[in-house]
Amino acid sequence: MVVRHKALSSPSVEDCEAYKDFLKAPLPSFTGPKRPRTSGRWRPFVPEGLSADSQAYAVRVLRAAFAWLVEVRYLAGNNPWSAVHEPATVTRELAVQVQRALPAKLWRRCGRHSTNAAKGLMLARWAPIRTRVSGAPRARPFC
Repeated sequence: MVVRHKALSSPSVEDCEAYKDFLKAPLPSFTGPKRPRTSGRWRPFVPEGLSADSQAYAVRVLRAAFAWLVEVRYLAGNNPWSAVHEPATVTRELAVQVQRALPAKLWRRCGRHSTNAAKGLMLARWAPIRTRVSGAPRARPFC
């Protein structure tokens, strides 16, 4: 908006796409080394630009903000960010920590045990109701 000299209320889809490209490689006037925000030499971006995840997050935030602006009728018409696709990100899978995993045989044994334990709990839980329905005398607890 600042670079294109446009009001916040009048961006087009092309302006949004241009901003998305700007996030990949910000202009030198917007970049600088890390400094406190109170410093006159502070700049919003580091020279390397934003990571792909940060770019995608920025697009999601702007889409939500503009959706709200449309909802409160600050923007007339549609949300221009709704037509903008998020930048592609790479999702890396974490390696399984094999040294902390159980062998398959032990997993099967645990599964059988938990199934049997659950059945036993259900039987114990419903035993008083079954005896009342069947008319059998109730077992008395040992005192």
